[in-house]
Amino acid sequence: MIAAPAAKLATQGVYGSDMFTGFYHAEERNYDHLPLYPLFVTLAFRLGGVGILQARLVSVGAGLMVLLATFALGRQLGGVRLGLLAAAFCLMRLALPNYDEVERLGYQLTQTGIPLIDFARVIRFDVLVPAWGALACLCFVEAVGRSARWGFIVAGGLIGCATLTHIYGGFILPLLCAAYVWHVGRTAWRHPALYLTLLGFGLTLLPYLIYVALGWPDYAGQMLRHETRFDLFNPDFYWHSLTTEPLRYLALFGGSFRQPILWPRVGLWVLVAGLPLASLWLWRERLSLPHRLLFLSLPVLLAQLALLINYKRYPYMSLLLPFIALQIAYVAQQLWEGSSGWKRLCLIGLGAALLVESGYGLVDSWQMARATTPYAALTQSLRQVIPPTARVLASHITWFALSDYPHFRSLNLPFVLSDPQYQYVVTPSLPEVLHDLAPDYIVVEERLLKSYTHPERLPGAKEVNEWRILDEYTQQHCQLVERLDAPDYGFPLIYACQPSE
Repeated sequence: MIAAPAAKLATQGVYGSDMFTGFYHAEERNYDHLPLYPLFVTLAFRLGGVGILQARLVSVGAGLMVLLATFALGRQLGGVRLGLLAAAFCLMRLALPNYDEVERLGYQLTQTGIPLIDFARVIRFDVLVPAWGALACLCFVEAVGRSARWGFIVAGGLIGCATLTHIYGGFILPLLCAAYVWHVGRTAWRHPALYLTLLGFGLTLLPYLIYVALGWPDYAGQMLRHETRFDLFNPDFYWHSLTTEPLRYLALFGGSFRQPILWPRVGLWVLVAGLPLASLWLWRERLSLPHRLLFLSLPVLLAQLALLINYKRYPYMSLLLPFIALQIAYVAQQLWEGSSGWKRLCLIGLGAALLVESGYGLVDSWQMARATTPYAALTQSLRQVIPPTARVLASHITWFALSDYPHFRSLNLPFVLSDPQYQYVVTPSLPEVLHDLAPDYIVVEERLLKSYTHPERLPGAKEVNEWRILDEYTQQHCQLVERLDAPDYGFPLIYACQPSE
């Protein structure tokens, strides 16, 4: 869903997604994701052609940005050693597979267990948010130290970039404002720093706001897919968001709060013990703006994530990674400077254990990768069966394989076109939409097509009924021509269909 509009922009000059043709003009104007990450993917496609590697390099580059920005912030706080430690702690292994999700979705969500690497290896925007956020903090602190007005505007612009990557990137703005007010005192409102930061923030958002205004009906319609995530005028929204927030961090405990996997877990225990110590030491040393910023970072960001983001995805915690690494590095430096002899040997041993644990995660991931069906094999199998001019209705995992097929449509399209939630003037039924789309081929993972037989795995009765109707359609109008032996892709089924009368 991220790569498709980027590819169309790179090849045709139109920022739209043909996968959702007919859904509030999504084929001409795409609003499903904020634009900055897809624009970088567009650049990658322009330079290297449309492909998985090109798109993933954007995330890899963002991961390197996070490391460099974390190092720079650490150096600003306590010198080069602190910066190097913080960059190293960005690579701690903290997570484990969520086995309930593995069973439900059919694939493993966490592979190395090192959040930064796992976020930087997929075509998603999450890893780009902390890169902008850390750079914004670095620029803001430098601007305060040098009284550089342009620095505040640039810091605001970087926060705007984070926000245009994902909405939670804007949470950096309250953090910087709170730290500055604490640092300057009640007279902060008399200084230009906050106003210039807001100016840079607003100027960066302005082009996208104009783009939204020019296509407001389509924007409002496409955003109906996400309206439950932003029910900000309903008090129950905040209560529900707060009480379900622990679900975001299930991966830290091995996928279960009842039976957490806590041992041996060096990275997790360093996290649990290190963050409270960091808060105590930072409170004691709260004289400088960097210390105050780092002290406030986790409570301010955690509170906003808990209250305002009710979609409890683990990758959204990427926003916290630079600040977690900086606090752990700060504790490590304090312990090192206050120790000698055997205590320092213990710290070295702990660091070695962290290195071994992270290395184990990388080796484990490498072994899983070797056992995974190559995507090129999936691509070859699909293209041998499906001709390029066919009307294809398929799940998103197959898009890269068929990205040059002009009539590729998302398997979700008939669901959204037949859902009264999206407030069409006339809402057709799901069988009517399937009749109008008249796919020549349907490609769907076996576990998805039969998901209605396990209703506990679906959000509600509506979804159960939708998948049942789709399965009935394949039985009545299609013939199974191939079942791909690719368990890591959910055993894709290829159906050849005859248009319904």
